[in-house]
Amino acid sequence: MALHGRMLLLQLSLVTLLLAAATTRMLAAAQALPNCNEKCGDIPVPYPFGLTDGCFLHVPGQDADDQPFKITCNHNTAPPSLQFLSSDTYASNVTDITNISVGEGELQVMVATSRNCYINNTCTPSLYRPSVLNLPPSYTISEKNKLISIGCNKVAMLEGYLQQVTDPEQPFSVGFSGMSLCQNEFGKRFPETCTDFGCSMNPVPSGMKKLHGGSVDSRYGPRKYYTVGI
Repeated sequence: MALHGRMLLLQLSLVTLLLAAATTRMLAAAQALPNCNEKCGDIPVPYPFGLTDGCFLHVPGQDADDQPFKITCNHNTAPPSLQFLSSDTYASNVTDITNISVGEGELQVMVATSRNCYINNTCTPSLYRPSVLNLPPSYTISEKNKLISIGCNKVAMLEGYLQQVTDPEQPFSVGFSGMSLCQNEFGKRFPETCTDFGCSMNPVPSGMKKLHGGSVDSRYGPRKYYTVGI
């Protein structure tokens, strides 16, 4: 598969695994409660998660909009999409939930990839897009995630926060990066595995609640397109 084909695949199907809290009782009840919606579109909604009052596990002391197991089904998309509730903390970051695994204590969500395109050694602003993930309070990033960089002579950078923040200058942020290298081979057939030749894959630390990803070039070149994902 050519490199540009892989990038399209990543853009369409890249996911991030989120760690969700679950008790032994929850693990044994991986289905919706009676008289509750079992699915949103094609995605099952097992208890302790639910779409309406009485269908999700209520956590005492949490506001109605901050209940960790209450999610919503957006019927304005085709097919309907499962999403976190919107609140002031993360309303600008709508994240689609693509799978719920109560047994693993994980949610799988769709996250936009970061991309950067250089044409004639010049960055094209309209083609630049960072990757941002801001989670509800009860969720953290799973250690199963990877930072992936695709492209020639590319440095992928990801900054994460150990708690929710509104000020990017807060001191509890962590940073990590990866580099993918090649010598004018962009567009040719690459190995099927990500082994640093035009592709770099590195682990993402667990326990973070917010991520911001971007990329820079160690050497510019004509008509290069890159994508970075978590």
